[in-house]
Amino acid sequence: MQFSLTPKQSELLRFIEDYLGFQGGAPSYEEMRIYMGLQSKSGIHRLVNELRDRGYITWLPHAARSITLIPQSCAGCPRREE
Repeated sequence: MQFSLTPKQSELLRFIEDYLGFQGGAPSYEEMRIYMGLQSKSGIHRLVNELRDRGYITWLPHAARSITLIPQSCAGCPRREE
């Protein structure tokens, strides 16, 4: 089951995809905040959590820059609890 994304969620997801492709690692919350033009990291935190909840990304808890994309064939698969 795939959930539709808001324009901001789509923009952030594209940024994460591009960043992973060009840099080989995930962007920091600060880099995402600057790219999205937000004033605080709490807005990025909310968007990142929404992308996770919709099955587009995941990350390792307590690990910096560990965001990874979930292949869309697996979007909606049950998440493994860490």
